[in-house]
Amino acid sequence: MARRDIEEQVMHDHVVKVLRKEYYGYPSRAHPHLMAYVNHPSKVKAVFTFDRKELFPDIVVIDTQTDRVAVVAEVETESTVNSEEEAEWASFRRLDAKLHLYFPRGCGPKVAELCRNYKGTDLMQYYREGDRYIIEKFAALP
Repeated sequence: MARRDIEEQVMHDHVVKVLRKEYYGYPSRAHPHLMAYVNHPSKVKAVFTFDRKELFPDIVVIDTQTDRVAVVAEVETESTVNSEEEAEWASFRRLDAKLHLYFPRGCGPKVAELCRNYKGTDLMQYYREGDRYIIEKFAALP
């Protein structure tokens, strides 16, 4: 479980809200069969590993036609880009869903090294510009 100071936790929670609003606004007209759930500040939607371990990623997108996890999005802060959190990312990666990792700008090389074998994972960096957060692709792991 991530341990953040108050300032990082506020940033984390704000980035999760921005992502839900701007990137994971499901269901939508274009994707009526997708449903997005946010597990912050409360745990709303669990996902389960093959060995029935319960996980609560920051954002979960479910395909309601198949009842399968389509996307798992996890937001990290500078203090949570580490090998302990990488173990959680590995659990998310084994869900057979698309994994999107979000992290502060400047942490990309460390994140890429920690999850270099995570095929099909999108690495996304964020940073604050004035009163808004900018989110941009860092890399997509082949």
